[in-house]
Amino acid sequence: TVLLTPGGRPLAALAAHLAPFCGASVVSLLHDLEADPRALDAAVRQAVASRPPDTRVALVVDQLEELWTQGRDETEVRRFLDGLVDAAGRGDSPVDIVVGLRADFFGRGAQHDGLARLLEAHTVLLGAMDGDGLRAAIEGPARVAGLTVQPGLVDLMIRDVKGEPGGLPLLSHALLEAWARRQGRTLTVDGY
Repeated sequence: TVLLTPGGRPLAALAAHLAPFCGASVVSLLHDLEADPRALDAAVRQAVASRPPDTRVALVVDQLEELWTQGRDETEVRRFLDGLVDAAGRGDSPVDIVVGLRADFFGRGAQHDGLARLLEAHTVLLGAMDGDGLRAAIEGPARVAGLTVQPGLVDLMIRDVKGEPGGLPLLSHALLEAWARRQGRTLTVDGY
């Protein structure tokens, strides 16, 4: 599994996250991705060639809307989407692509013909998380990372994002900031 958010430089983010898996240099892979939309599929094929025959790669692009909120280079955004669409459209590709895209950005996704066809055929609509889902999204990763959470912090975070449009990206950002401001191994209300 390769997980990334596209940020302002989506091809650079893709190269940085995919290169270690592929055993390639980030610079070389970025050059290939910039030059040819087929480079994503080719890089994954090369990486799995030395692994067991049924090896599959899940490429998860979370917060795809960052292409339009942070991406400033229209050519890079188009090339990023061209690469995803190419790899997703190959029936024999060893890569499965999953994107997370806020519903209010579907119109922007529809402006790219290939992405529009894929969204139309393969969309799974997820409703808002309830309190239990939000609690699990906060506590689970903290537990895996060996962090403790100050009492009251989870309830405060849930109260702040539950039912809010765009609440999950805000929660993700708040958790990252709370981690950056943690006290030792503890996420704190003050850090939040």
